[in-house]
Amino acid sequence: MPKIIAKIGKYTVVGKIAKGGMGALYLAKHPTLKRHVILKQLTLRGDRGFNERFKREATLMIDFRDEHIVTVYDHFKAGSSYYIVMEYVDGISLDKLIRDRERLSSEAALLIFLEICKGLKYAHDKDVIHRDIKPANILISKNGEVKLVDFGIATSKQAVDDGLTKIGMTLGTPSYMSPEQIADTSKVDKRADIYSLGVMLYEMATGVKPFPSEFNMETINLINRGIYENPKKKYPAIPGIFKHIIKKTMNHRINRRYKDVGHLINLLSKYSRRYKDQKEINSDIKDYLSGSDTAISASIKVSKKNKSIGLKLIYALIAFILIVSGGSYFYLKGYFYEFFKNKEYGSLEVIASVPPDYYKEADLIYAVTHITSTDPDDRSDPDDRSDPDDRSDPDDRSDPDDRSDP
Repeated sequence: MPKIIAKIGKYTVVGKIAKGGMGALYLAKHPTLKRHVILKQLTLRGDRGFNERFKREATLMIDFRDEHIVTVYDHFKAGSSYYIVMEYVDGISLDKLIRDRERLSSEAALLIFLEICKGLKYAHDKDVIHRDIKPANILISKNGEVKLVDFGIATSKQAVDDGLTKIGMTLGTPSYMSPEQIADTSKVDKRADIYSLGVMLYEMATGVKPFPSEFNMETINLINRGIYENPKKKYPAIPGIFKHIIKKTMNHRINRRYKDVGHLINLLSKYSRRYKDQKEINSDIKDYLSGSDTAISASIKVSKKNKSIGLKLIYALIAFILIVSGGSYFYLKGYFYEFFKNKEYGSLEVIASVPPDYYKEADLIYAVTHITSTDPDDRSDPDDRSDPDDRSDPDDRSDPDDRSDP
């Protein structure tokens, strides 16, 4: 353990984890909980907006109680700096995990992505929009817990009128931002976070971002028009379900995206049904971090085949059934012999004519039958047919009693 260097407020600082232009992160000990915590320090001074945004992050997160979001314990001011005290996650960030593995296995990507969706769903249900969803803001503990962090530029319905995000202002990480967030961050809703989820899944599954990291007009144009390389070209074995989710979440037309993260959770939950509880999920993710993906592969079955291949097979089967059924009907009704075997078997056409007074005498049957052949030479001339007017009258028939005696 690093040597203790100082105390900030009531917290004993163990060491500095990171430092940036706006602040620093310290590992410290909580005086009563006897556990390690993170002190997030805002060092940037002279800008009221940054101070207020820092306070708002603490205000939004202090009431969160979800296992997929880091817990915030306290917010205070010491000297000229503001601090947020939050849960310490001993593990690895998702962006580092992607770099180390080049890309995640499909099973691990699906399970970790599902856990991220659960945390984001909790925030959205609290009317909080994160606005900076990216792998760097996802932490995975050594015990396999997946947690969403850094609500520094988050907003909520209650914070809409605080003036911190002005009309036309752009906040976020460019390569993960939706077209509407680039245009005006102040007017985004939860569908902007859903778009960022899609970008992150693309990176988890392929190992690369769909858009360049540089924030310039070329990148903005690609994002606005929804132009990015098909993930299958980056990783041919990508599951069809991933392609479907990426296409829908990253649609540059906001109305064509999922309207709620709950839809994604419902879609993906069928792949995790074999897990009895959260403990089993965390255990498999923990094993994956340690280099073994045997357990997670056994619990989650993600088809590597493109969904369209399955649909083509279904359509082919339907077509085959229709052809067989139609052929059988065609054969049984005799159409096969009529159209294709007429020269070998011939064709018979029977025309029967019954006189109007047929039913007057029950014992007499009177009809004219005309038989034609498919051979044109054998067909009789229509003019040779008997005229109904030339038919003999039944009354002219000989009487049976007049027959000669044999």
